[in-house]
Amino acid sequence: MMRRLSRTESRGLALALVGVTIIVVYLAVIRPIAGIYGSSEDRIAALSDRLLRYRSVISTEDTINERLAALGDDADLAANFLEQETLALASADLQQYITQTVAAAGGQLISTQVLPTDDNSELVEATVKVGMRGNSEILHALLYMFEGRRPIVSLDNLQLIGRGRAGAVTSSGDALNISFDLTGYLKAEAG
Repeated sequence: MMRRLSRTESRGLALALVGVTIIVVYLAVIRPIAGIYGSSEDRIAALSDRLLRYRSVISTEDTINERLAALGDDADLAANFLEQETLALASADLQQYITQTVAAAGGQLISTQVLPTDDNSELVEATVKVGMRGNSEILHALLYMFEGRRPIVSLDNLQLIGRGRAGAVTSSGDALNISFDLTGYLKAEAG
């Protein structure tokens, strides 16, 4: 048997059901929607900040281009690049420089080979693969000559291979087969 609720109990129960319904609607519908709007506002604020930074960078474009043009005309900066206007001439000049430098260091040049260049680079690179013989003193002198050179050159893929029997030392010291890639740089207008 069910007992019938009094009018006061019935009203209290109705108010409790309305309160639970409001809480459920708030938690299930209103709070997630408010969270979505809140996160959207945060994202909009972050994107607006990023847009302001991009506009700031773009506004300095003219100043940067003027400075780059001034650097392009700088004779001291130009001394860092190979003087030749074509890649073929620059590669030939680099091979001649290698021949003279290896001889001046006391090494024996075995081979030079012009390597293909990367057309996607900001700088035009003239690269020559070098094979030579020498010892550690010759290598040291050669690296020192490359380091102090203008125009600037970079040395990559250095490989040292000992010659002769293991532990054997020749009259000229440690004997090495030496190979490396030497790269000089032309201005981008060259080709």
